[in-house]
Amino acid sequence: MVQNIVKESVYSKTIKNLIGSIFSMTSFQDSIYEVATEYFKYAQENEIKKNAIEQQIISDKQALEKDPKSSTLNHNIKISQKILKEFNLKQEEEKQSRLEKIKTICHDILNLCKGKDESDQNNKFARILGTIQLMTPTNTKAAINQNKKSKHLYRAVLSLLLFEQLMKDEQITNPYIQEIKNRALDEDDDEVYQNEVQIPVLMSALLLDVGSHHPDALEILKGKDGKLNEFRTLTNEERLSLLKISYHQTINYLTHGIGSAKYIGNSKEQRDVFNKNEKEKMSFILNLFKRSVDPKQGIGNIIKIPQIYVSVVLSTRSNFVYQSLPKVFLLLHKGAEKGSHSQVVVNSLQKILGIYPPGFGITYIPKNADGIDLDRFEYAIVSGIYPKNHHEPIVRIATKNLTFTSSGHDITVQPDNNLFYANCRKKLEKVSSERLNEILQKLWSNFENRTNEAQFVPNCWEPHEYFSYIKYQNLWNKNR
Repeated sequence: MVQNIVKESVYSKTIKNLIGSIFSMTSFQDSIYEVATEYFKYAQENEIKKNAIEQQIISDKQALEKDPKSSTLNHNIKISQKILKEFNLKQEEEKQSRLEKIKTICHDILNLCKGKDESDQNNKFARILGTIQLMTPTNTKAAINQNKKSKHLYRAVLSLLLFEQLMKDEQITNPYIQEIKNRALDEDDDEVYQNEVQIPVLMSALLLDVGSHHPDALEILKGKDGKLNEFRTLTNEERLSLLKISYHQTINYLTHGIGSAKYIGNSKEQRDVFNKNEKEKMSFILNLFKRSVDPKQGIGNIIKIPQIYVSVVLSTRSNFVYQSLPKVFLLLHKGAEKGSHSQVVVNSLQKILGIYPPGFGITYIPKNADGIDLDRFEYAIVSGIYPKNHHEPIVRIATKNLTFTSSGHDITVQPDNNLFYANCRKKLEKVSSERLNEILQKLWSNFENRTNEAQFVPNCWEPHEYFSYIKYQNLWNKNR
């Protein structure tokens, strides 16, 4: 692959920029998580300033009662009231700015997910999730840092996808959602459902752990001097403290950091309706977040289950193993068996994804024209969602005759030919070590550095390097 160009396609850049607008660490400090961190940093200071101004006004008014003719006190009160008004206006403008930024990002996500029909829409969901997965480097430290940034977008997209499937299956009976759905139908306006339901779902998923960026939470994660490894395994005491802080500060940020949109106009009737809708929307967002902490069988599952899924497929643990990604549903089913979350919702997610995440690297044994297994294996990448069987991923061929290609087509890989399964790997036991070396020399660009691994038949492969070349990034174009 050395002759190819390492470069991002327009779509890959779009996803990268979207991830950066949600979570990044740059001098601009303008991602939604950087903006939230800044809010938390100065929230207490701003509250003290506001209280001081208000207290000064109260004190001066009390003094004025004793000396009603004091022009100095009257002047001081007017000055303080003006300062307070300007202070409140500035705080409100900043709050609305934070809200608008998040809503803009949510609209961008929705636009990326929209398709002209169900098949096209499924392809677009798979493309977003797969692109994020394929952008994850193979180096563990680099992967952890990348996953820390990209997990929010992945979780939001997956929550929306899961939510829409549950709506389709009529598994959601939330009164607010049903009311909005009926209103959208009555008004024949898709934007009502989009603005009042889909965007709140995305906001809840995006900001699920925003409270962990409060200074008290960051001190637990990074230490007072900021030198601790934030990805280390926390003690039970640290973990419980972090969860408590994150929970309360996320509510704080949703309520006071972004709040609700403000009505613009002169109609009292319209203002009352607008404010009522905004209040109900914020209650829905808060309910989604609060119920996600301990969802049981409730609405919080649409956020919680994607959160668990993402914690595995985009892990920030130093001991994560790529080969373990397809085992994520074992964890989800175990949690459902214990009653911590809904089995119905886990089943819905598995129906959507199968056991292999979009973007996962599949190694498989191809067949000849007569349906006979060949004496080699090839590479493919999970490219589709809604497989007919959980264990039969829809993949895009990445190699043909042991040569990397950008003109592969989609196939379904059966367990009998998927090297992820031990029974399939046994088929290649008869292949000589010389033949195995010959295969791997063609598939591994760094074969010389991995000769100690050459004795093993790989049960999967990591396609990050492959995907880094621009000619291989359009895995979701129409089959040729």
